[in-house]
Formats: sequence, C-alpha cells, structure tokens
Amino acid sequence: MTSRVEEEPKAVITIDLWNRGNIHLLERVLANEHHLEIGVRDRSVELSDLTIIDATTLQRRESEIHQAREQAAPVVLPVLLIAEKRDLRNGVVERHLGRSVDDVVRIPSTAAELLTRIDNLLRLRRLSREQYARHRVTEQMLRGTARALRALNAGNEVLLRVQQEQELLDAICQIIIDEGRYPLTWVGFCATDEDGEPAGDVEVHSSAGSVDLPVAGAMTAAGPIARAMNGGGPQTVADLPQEPHAWPFEIARPDDLASALMLPITPHMGSEGVLAIYSRAQGDFSDEERDLLERLAANVMLGVGTIRADRDRERQRSAIHELAFSDPLTGLSNRTHLVARLDELLHASVERRLAILFVDLDHFKLVNDALGHVAGDEVLRQVSHRLANAVRGDDLVARQGGDEFIVVMSDEPRSEDGIAREPDPMPFARRARELATHIADKLREPLIVHGYERRVGVSIGISLYPEHGEAAELLIDKADTAMYGAKVGGSSSRIALYEPSMSQERRQRLSLEARLHRAVDGDELDLCYQPMVELGSGQIVGVEALLRWPQADGSFVAPSEFIPVAEETGLITGIGEWVLDTASRQIAEWRAQSLAIPVAVNISPGQLQLPGDHRRFADLVSPHVEPEWVELEVTESLLMANPEATESTLRAFTEQGFRLAIDDFGTGYSSLTRLQHLPIQTLKIDKAFVADLGRTRSGEGIVHSIIELARSLSIRPLAEGIETDGQRSMLLAEGCRWGQGHWFSHAVPADELVRLVRGEAIPPQASRVE
Repeated sequence: MTSRVEEEPKAVITIDLWNRGNIHLLERVLANEHHLEIGVRDRSVELSDLTIIDATTLQRRESEIHQAREQAAPVVLPVLLIAEKRDLRNGVVERHLGRSVDDVVRIPSTAAELLTRIDNLLRLRRLSREQYARHRVTEQMLRGTARALRALNAGNEVLLRVQQEQELLDAICQIIIDEGRYPLTWVGFCATDEDGEPAGDVEVHSSAGSVDLPVAGAMTAAGPIARAMNGGGPQTVADLPQEPHAWPFEIARPDDLASALMLPITPHMGSEGVLAIYSRAQGDFSDEERDLLERLAANVMLGVGTIRADRDRERQRSAIHELAFSDPLTGLSNRTHLVARLDELLHASVERRLAILFVDLDHFKLVNDALGHVAGDEVLRQVSHRLANAVRGDDLVARQGGDEFIVVMSDEPRSEDGIAREPDPMPFARRARELATHIADKLREPLIVHGYERRVGVSIGISLYPEHGEAAELLIDKADTAMYGAKVGGSSSRIALYEPSMSQERRQRLSLEARLHRAVDGDELDLCYQPMVELGSGQIVGVEALLRWPQADGSFVAPSEFIPVAEETGLITGIGEWVLDTASRQIAEWRAQSLAIPVAVNISPGQLQLPGDHRRFADLVSPHVEPEWVELEVTESLLMANPEATESTLRAFTEQGFRLAIDDFGTGYSSLTRLQHLPIQTLKIDKAFVADLGRTRSGEGIVHSIIELARSLSIRPLAEGIETDGQRSMLLAEGCRWGQGHWFSHAVPADELVRLVRGEAIPPQASRVE
C-alpha cells in the first residue's frame, strides 16, 4: 500500500538564497523528495509550489513576491524565510511574517524541523489548490481554514522567541483566541502520582477565552480527551452537548459552545497532554481546518519538548554540581567546594581576614562501633545541623570527610569614614576562639540517637589568614595541625590556635603513629606487673598489669605518649585484647607454679563501647583462667561519660565473673547516687591525693573522705603512688589497708615478680616509666 505523498508528483521548490552553504544544505535535504529550482530568475514565481528565500532576497524581490501572492489568491503561494540570528534581532521576521512570508526557519536548524516546516507549507499549498480547483469549499470552511492558518502562523512566531513552557502555552492559547477567533482553548497534561503513574486527572497548564477553568479536572477514560492523550489521535466532537466527557471540569459548560477539537501533545519528555479548542458552530472543524490545527499542535509539541529537554539538561547540570560540591550525607559543602570557595575569598580582597576552624569529633569511632554506622550517620547529620546553626550567615560550613568539619569565618574590614582599615589581629583571633567555644558548647549538648542520649566532645584547631598562609590548602592543613595540637590536652572540647611549633609536634606524632603500628605488628610491646600489697605486712595480694614499649637503646616510650595515639587510631582495641590475653596466660602460668596472683588490667574507653564486650572479654580469659582472677580497671571520668550505658556494661562484666575497680578516683565528678549502684569491688585513690599526705590538710581530708566513702559502700580502698613509708603509715592510720607504689616496688617483669612473691629478691624501688 502506497502513501498519499508517494502517489503525488514531486513539488517544485524555488530556492533563492544568498548563502551558497545554505543552498547546498537544502539540496542535500530536499533533492530526493522534491524538484528544486536553484536561483532561477526567468521563471515566474507563481509556477513554484514553494519559494525559499533569505532576508537579502526578500528585500530585493519583496514587491514581486507580494504581487504574485495577491494574484494567486485564494490559492496560497507559500514562502519560507531562512533567517539568521541577526534577522530576528533587527525585526525582519516581525515585519514580513504573515504578509510576504508564511513561515520562518532559524539557521542553524535540524533537518527534521526543516522538513516539517516545508511539509506544512506544501500541504497548505496543496489544500488551497484543491479547494480552488473543486469549488466545493463552503464559506465556513474557508473561514475556518483562514483562522487556523492565522493561528498557525502566529504560533510559529511565538515558538521562535519563547523559552519557557508556561509562557509558551499561555501565548499559544491567547493566539488561538485572538487570531483564530475561537471562544475557548486550553492546554492540559495528564496528572501523575508520586510513582509517575497516571492519576486520572488532567492538569490545566494554560487557558484562554470566556471561561476561567480550574487547575485540574477529572479525565474519563472513555472520553475524547483521554483518547487523544492515549494515542487515539485527534478527536473531533461535532455535537458537544451530546458528549459530556469533552468537558472534564466541575464548573458548568457555557451554553454557546457547540463543537470541540482535542489535539494530542505528546512530547518526548514528561506526561502526555492535549490542546482543546472549542467552537460556537455545530459540526465545525473541517478536515482542512483540523489539519492546520494539528500542525499547530505538532509545533507546540516540538516546542514543549525542546523546552523540557533544556530544563532537564539544566537539572542534570545542577545535580552534577550538587554531587560535585556538596556532601550527600549532611548536605553541607564538601571539601572540593570548600577549597574553591576559600580560594575565591582569598583572591577577592587583600583586606579580608579569615579564620579556618578545623572541627574534629572526639572518639567518633566508638559511636560507629557501639551503635553501628546508621547511628553514626545520624550523629553526623545532627552535628552538621548544629554547626550550621552555630555560625553566622556569611560563614561557610563544610564537611572535610569522616567526622571532620571545617568552618570558614570571614571578617570584612569596617570603617565609618569610607577609609578601609585593617582589623586588629588580636580581636579577630579572639573572635575566632569565641566562635570555636560557641561551637564546642553547642556540640557538647546531648544528642538523641535511636532513643539513646549521646554526647560528643570536639577538638578544634584554628588558622588565620594572612598570618598562617595565603593558600587554601595550606590554611586547612595548618588548622588541621592545630586541631591535633588541641587533642594533646586529653580533655574534651579542646581549642588551639596554630603555632609554628605544632608542625614539628605533628610530624613527631605521625612518626610515633607509624612506629606504633610497626610495634604492634612486630609484637614489640610488653607487660610488666606492679605489686599491690597489704600495707601492714607488705604481703603481695595482687598485681596491676602495665603496658611497656621498650626501645632498642633500653629506654621506654611513656604510656602517656603512645596510649592516646593508640586510642585515636583505633589500635587500642587490638592492644587491649592482647593485654587481656597475655595477662590471663600469665595468671595461668603462675598458678601452675603454685602462685595465686590476681591481675588488674586497665580498660580504655574504646573497649567499653563495642557490642558484646563482656562476652568477648570472657572468651579471651576463659581458655586460661576463670574471669574472677582478673580485675578490670575503669577511670572515673569514663563512668560519668555515659552513666546508664556504662552501668549496664559493668553489670554484664560482673555477670561473667570479672571484678571491677575505679581507677584514679577523686579526679572525676562521680555521683554518689550513681556510685552506690555500680558493681565495684575496689576504689583506687589517685596518687595526686596520696602525694599530698603530710603536706596539706586538704590532701589528708580528701583521702580520709574517700576511704570513708569506700567503707560506707563496702568497697575496698586501695591507694596508688605510695612513695614513702610515712605515706604508708598515714594510710594505715586512716583505715586504708592496701596500696601500690614505689615505696614497695615499681612494675617488674613476670619472672622477677615471682622472685618477689617468694621472697627471693629485694623489691626494686628505683623509679622507671609509669
């Protein structure tokens, strides 16, 4: 079956263009489908089915073309104008469109658009010739064709200049009313639900005419609107009162509307739509009129599709920008955006001063390990929200990565007389510290995560521009160095301003970290044991296992130096398990030698945060010795960090058989109410209070109070750091029966401890690393 186009002879198209390149383009596109006459001067214009000209030719032949078109009427002699951007700007299109020119194609253009426009005009030419030849066109049909043609031509002009979908639809509807003299028209698209499925409504995006339509109306599947949208093609309603589904709105349909035409708009992106045009004449919309209006709807479809494609590309660009420059978890700027923005600020004005605050959450790994990464992510989101609310509107907050955040505080120079003044560096540094303190206070407030209350400490390092550098990366690095310097203090929520000496300390710290990794992997750590004795008799009643890191030259790295590094890097978990396993093996070895020596083991905060700690500890100890031979020492400050969770964990340890001791008691802020509910067997008096015995009344009073407190709670008091026999005597007089310190012996290797217990060696009292 051959199509209608194939049965017809080729159309004659005259091409008269100034630009030879455009002529060659048209030859390639049209030569196979039409007969082309290139630049023919001696042939009458009226013999061509279509004339394609440019602005230069139009100026030269305007009167000739205009005269030929008037003589050919009512047969249409179509003229297509090939326009460049300058023609659109200087008004050539507006002056001639509809008078000497029927349609315009803007160069550059696609072959599809060019063929569509040419096909429209040839169809127009063919329709007008058929009407004229057959003399069967009624006055109503001619009027309908003319009004449709006017609407089509005016619509093409709108498509050239309008770049917004809503503006385009508004203009098209108004043109149909103004040029076509139709009483009502509207454009709607199928409404969709959250999943993108059709919702059964049609949403009106634009309307014009005598009726104000609601935003949405019910779309009946059996009606002409739904059929047009769902692939049924254009739908003509000859007798509107007999087709109720052609009016989907709740408001009453005007009585003067007699027929309607529903034209599908199916752009390649987004939901399907319909262009609805109403008439006051029954049986209106002849085939020729409908054909022209279909072309208008097709052009609207192309225009909407182009606008939507442009909008989608813009959304994609925005999404790519969002992915590239923001943190997906917190919504804050990421490091890439931070560095770019900081570079802009640094180059914007030499008078601006900046402070970079490097914010790091202390022990955040413990939150992840204890509650899981989902809870950890929630903590980061809450922290980012608090950070954003803690700073000024013009300060920048970014997530550096992990649990690290950066705040850029800007200080613009201010003046009252118009003369810019350099701000005083000290007040600015002080303001940066004040902001850091404010941030720390906000972050120190409890967080509610999965129903549990959590507190986080922070360490904040500060660098200043221009004092500490003039490049973004350098300033961030120095703020990072200051943050690590702030961590050295050991307390929570620490703040430090960068100093040059910190860089050396940071390098030393990184070197220590690398060496510690090698020491752990190479099994270079060791345990020594300090006796805990009965103060009256000097009998050894137990030992405390103390970690040692011996060096090749015979020296030791102090635990106060490498334990914080182990905690920050997460090595402390593996080290703690090694200590517990090694101490348990040692207890079993001593028992095999008929020596009953219980061992106390220090527990770091990281070891009390992991799920199932009590079972894991029992699994490490039980293969060698019963858990009651091991006493776990926890610090008072750790108990108060998260009292409810810690109490539950400690009870789980006692259920496994472990004994528990509070180390360094008196240095924290224990609640007596909380303390009396904890399953504690030993209260270790901090050595700082023991050192004050015999020197200050306050020291003696504190020791006395701690001993009385322990006695009232039925807990064994044990004094640490006993250096002299006088201290031992005073402790005995106060009722403290147990202690440890250099008065009796410092920590010794396991084999030397055996000789001490058996009385085969004199206790060494020379001080070594504690």
